[in-house]
Amino acid sequence: LRNSGEELLAVYHSHPNSAAVLSTKDILEAHYPDSAQIVVSLQNEQQPEVRAYRVVDGKVSDVELHAIV
Repeated sequence: LRNSGEELLAVYHSHPNSAAVLSTKDILEAHYPDSAQIVVSLQNEQQPEVRAYRVVDGKVSDVELHAIV
């Protein structure tokens, strides 16, 4: 990506059995501070929850998501 001039906007993963909040491990492994960390919770399969965060120097802040359909 770096050599092509493209940028990483987000990294996502799922939490099949827990809420869409970053775990301590997620925060420690967030190596791209300029990219959103998107978490999809499948705890309630009928209503998946999606949340996004930015992690900079171990500090977590919410990122507002907008769906364009």
